[in-house]
Parts: sequence; C-alpha cells; structure tokens
Amino acid sequence: MIERYKVLGAMLALGDFTVPELAQYSGVRPQTVRTVVTRERRNLKPLGKEARAGRGGRFKRFQVQLAQVEDIRQELNELYRALPRERPVAVPQQSLESEPVPLAILAAEDMLIRRFPEAGEREERKRLLNLAGSVWVRYGSGLPEEELPGTTRLHLESLDGLRKLCSAELATTYEPFFARVAFDRAKESLRLVAAAFKQAGQAEHAAELLDRALASTVSSPPAEIVRQKTEDMPNALEHSEVFVREVAVQAVAAAAGAGNPSPQLASHVVLRLQQDTDPAVRRAAAEVLGEFTKDRDPAVERALTKAAQEDELSVRLAARKSLAALEAYPSAEADKAVSNQAFETA
Repeated sequence: MIERYKVLGAMLALGDFTVPELAQYSGVRPQTVRTVVTRERRNLKPLGKEARAGRGGRFKRFQVQLAQVEDIRQELNELYRALPRERPVAVPQQSLESEPVPLAILAAEDMLIRRFPEAGEREERKRLLNLAGSVWVRYGSGLPEEELPGTTRLHLESLDGLRKLCSAELATTYEPFFARVAFDRAKESLRLVAAAFKQAGQAEHAAELLDRALASTVSSPPAEIVRQKTEDMPNALEHSEVFVREVAVQAVAAAAGAGNPSPQLASHVVLRLQQDTDPAVRRAAAEVLGEFTKDRDPAVERALTKAAQEDELSVRLAARKSLAALEAYPSAEADKAVSNQAFETA
C-alpha cells in the first residue's frame, strides 16, 4: 500500500515520467514501479520512447490522463489519511484542520534530507535535485502565496532551503569556492525555516532540517578570501550548469556583504535576471539584487521593475520584495541632497 502511494504521488509530481524516473523519485524498487504502472495503465497516456537512450536503453514515457488526475489525487488523500504515521508529517498545529500538504512536496523534502546525501554519483545527485526542483517550481510558482495554505507554504520554504543547500553541495564538484560561499546562506535559510517549524510545534521536522545542514561537509571561506575572489565570479555566473549559476549569484551577495558591493558584480547579476533561461537562477538574482542597497543603481531598479511583471510567479514575487527593500533605503542622489542641505543650514 505504501509503495503504491509513493508511486502515484511521484506520477502526479513529475507530470510525465519513465519507470526509472518513478523509481528514482519515489525510492520504490523498479520492479514494484512496473507493477503499479501496469495496473494503472488505463489511467496513463503513452508518450512514446525517449528520444535519447540513457543507461538501460530508451524507456517508454507516460503521463497521467488529464481526466484521471483528480481521481488519483483523491485516492492519494484517502491513502494519506489511512497510512500509519511512523514518522509524523511536519504540519504546524494551527493548520491541522486544513488540507494535507501535497504528497509530492513531502516526498521531495524527504528525498533531499535522506537520499541526496547517500547518492554517490554526481549524475544521480543532479537527477534528484532536478526532480525536487520540478516539484518546487510546480507548487511554488503555481499559486500566489496568499492562496497557499499556511502549512503548504511552510513546507515549500523548507523544500526551497533544502534545494539551495543541495545545490551548494553539488556545485562543489564544479566550482568549490563559490559553492562554499553560497553554503552559509543556504544554511541560514534552513535555520529560519526550522525556527518557524519549531514555533509551530513541530520540533521533530525542525531538528531534521538543522541536522541535515550540520551534517554537510561544506565549509565557508573567510570574508577576506571572498573579497579577493570577486574577479572570478563573472565566469561562474556564466557556467553551463544551472545550480552553479545559482550558487554564483548567492556568492555575489556574500561578496557584497563582505564589503565589496561592486557595481560590476551587480551588473552581472542583472544580466542573469534578464537573460537566464532557468527560473531558479532568475529568482535568485531577483532576491540578491535587493541586497545592493548601499549604492542604488538605476539599472538594478529598472531590471527589478521589469522582472516584477514577468510570467514566472516566483521571479515576480522575489523582484517585488527586492524593490520594496530598495525603496526602504534612500538613493545616492537623495543622500547627497540631504548632506548638502545639512551643510547649507549648518
């Protein structure tokens, strides 16, 4: 019963899938996954074989029939309520009467807490991170924050923090220095989410998040080294791997926090916001640009203003928050005007 629930949840989370992808995402043995797929064949739409052969050959790809999605979702909710809770699901007390957290989100969190650290090969870690990222995009960008139940929103923040932590860990195999810089920010993000879970009465999930961060072997470099390495950051921002570009954006913010808010670095982040094809990188860029408050650059504000109207919800919300942060600080021109006025009236 539990294996069936995991596979069905993975089907809804992935949208389209192969048997190996379902097994990878759900943690269920491939043979069991094949059995579930065979029994659910009437609810699935064949999409043909994969264009490229991977390990094991070209696998058949399926998706859930649109008319069956709601039926499977209802069945999952019934299974969810019937399952024995060996490990309590982290649901804040004030939201116990609300709809349960989508199973795909809970599975993605569990995957990054437990399975990602155990994955030995880099390609397997990339695959797990991409699967979890697809869940975050689907739920995090599907509805405005105010329309999400509080419990679901908290778990999405947890998933986002775990995703950033795992991105930093994975990026160490490509750009060790910038990954180490980004790690502290990811750890702080998890700490804040853990505090929210603890405040909501879910200390067990809070402890899981903190333990996951503390178990990482990534360490942060001194601030002085960060300042010295800023000239290498533009290359990392252009890296072919999405997660490397994302941690490089975080590294720029760390450099600014270390006393080197270079206008050139800000311009590179603006380019990521304007041109990057991945919404996670654009969102990270939108978040980071809100921290460049010391020397307000009109180009930064223009880029954020445009991003605040973009189709991708997560990018749009991040841009609006950063614009609000910038507006809370006076511009360089305003600072100069105030200084001149003070001098003239002295």
